[in-house]
Amino acid sequence: MRKIFIFFLFLSILFSSVIYYGTIGEPANLDPAVQWDNYSSLIVSNIYDRLIELDPSTNVLIPSLAIKWRSFRGGTRWLFYLRKGVKFQDGTEFTSRAVVLSFKRQLGKLPAAKVLFPLVKDVRAVDKYTVEFILSEPFSPFLYSLTTPQASIISPAALSKGGIEKDPVGTGPYKLISWKKGKRLVLERNSYYWKKKNIVNKIVFIKGESEALYNLFLAEKLDIIDTISISRVEGLKFSRIFALYSRPIASFAFFVFNSHDKWTSKKEVREALARLWNPEWLRSVFGNYVKPINRLLSFFDGEEGENYFSPRKAKALIKGKGLAGKVKISLVCAKSQLLLKVLKTYAATARRAGIDIKIIPVGKEEYLERIKNNRYGLMLSLWILDFYDPDSLFYSLISKEVIEGGVPNIFPFNDSQVRSLIERARREFNMKKRFKLYRKAEDLILKLHYLIPMYVNNFMLLYNKKIENIKVDPTGIVILSELKKNEE
Repeated sequence: MRKIFIFFLFLSILFSSVIYYGTIGEPANLDPAVQWDNYSSLIVSNIYDRLIELDPSTNVLIPSLAIKWRSFRGGTRWLFYLRKGVKFQDGTEFTSRAVVLSFKRQLGKLPAAKVLFPLVKDVRAVDKYTVEFILSEPFSPFLYSLTTPQASIISPAALSKGGIEKDPVGTGPYKLISWKKGKRLVLERNSYYWKKKNIVNKIVFIKGESEALYNLFLAEKLDIIDTISISRVEGLKFSRIFALYSRPIASFAFFVFNSHDKWTSKKEVREALARLWNPEWLRSVFGNYVKPINRLLSFFDGEEGENYFSPRKAKALIKGKGLAGKVKISLVCAKSQLLLKVLKTYAATARRAGIDIKIIPVGKEEYLERIKNNRYGLMLSLWILDFYDPDSLFYSLISKEVIEGGVPNIFPFNDSQVRSLIERARREFNMKKRFKLYRKAEDLILKLHYLIPMYVNNFMLLYNKKIENIKVDPTGIVILSELKKNEE
């Protein structure tokens, strides 16, 4: 009897474990249909499930709330066969009705849906456990788009009550227990969860300033923090207690030109600026924590492409056009001391070639205002893929909804040939042919210098070595249900 008691006592301790997660941000909204920021995506993705998941280790699509699926009529009809016996966190049953309601409430109405599900015309229940998606045209990345937080399935009972932006109800591994904005958010293990039970009972997110969170982490009051500077990482490199999780994710940084600007509307000026940028400068400041790129598509196909850097050619081009000393460029970027070091090198190199670059670091509100009113010549843009497919990168570059949402892209150049190639790619199901179309589109983008590729970001977390099994998907979402905590 004593052995049995000790065994169950051990289990109660194991399942009562709590992970404290320090973060400088917090969700803006927990309604899957309208959230579109990193912190909201993290919480939403771990409260809700989707029809399909992406295995974070292999990037392969795997079943989730749908156990299987098939397409017919040239990819314009998709049938999904749903998992039986699944309950929402409010105890209600998961059926096809929930899938229909979750999608129909946003199709054609909300900005995220217009980007992620642009060709979905209708969703209908065939029976209690079968759903049909009807597309207006074939859409090759369709299955991958269903892995996004916006494709989460919501409890119909919760939808009828309203307020899911603060009181979400899904079928996922965790449920929301409390949320004090600006302070903390608590997730608790979902007792109805249809997969294996989570070892970690609670995840407590603590919001705070970078320095305060770091000090709490060093004092072992926090298990994980996402606020990281390179100097702090280097300082803990040989620690026996702490470690760094680092993985390249589909987070792209690039310069975007303004097609309305006096100077960057000129192709020869854009080419000169492209010739004056050297991605390798990033290594001297960021080390291996970012990966400099010459092509955006290299993240998917591994082909590095040509480095355009040639100050000699840039200077000759500007001088040959009689523009030396005349061109003045405003470069708008976020306030980052490390990034500014790199940009100052860029500006100094450009000055020697006869171009004056004025670096303008701004906050979020001014950044959005400058996009809206075209008050920039060159602007730093950052895009994290919504789903693991090149379409999520390339279509975002030509999307009106994306630029209106506050992310600068090449939409204003209105290049019909580039647009045609990208739109053909999203209707092509043969992967070799798709990549050929994307390469052609990118070749044109780089030849005409609509943008300058910069780097792919690393997703990084500092964690106590008591934490095990950290898994992060290609878009930077931590799979909380996989985390383990060694209490010894």
